[in-house]
Amino acid sequence: MINHTNNLNVLNQIINETTNRIHNFTNLGHDFTRNRKLPAKTIIKTILNMWNNSLNAELFDPFPDLND
Repeated sequence: MINHTNNLNVLNQIINETTNRIHNFTNLGHDFTRNRKLPAKTIIKTILNMWNNSLNAELFDPFPDLND
């Protein structure tokens, strides 16, 4: 039986594999080319945890220092 911890581990593994191969999902030379405040892994996890608030509320709640 798969428990909730195993599900989270599988999800984290999928996110890690996706971000390690981010070039397969982006326009080479244009997307994710500069050093961003929020890396792809953090963006994916944040989007998966959104609770139907506005994008501003969803980003500034977990990352209050984003404006700095």
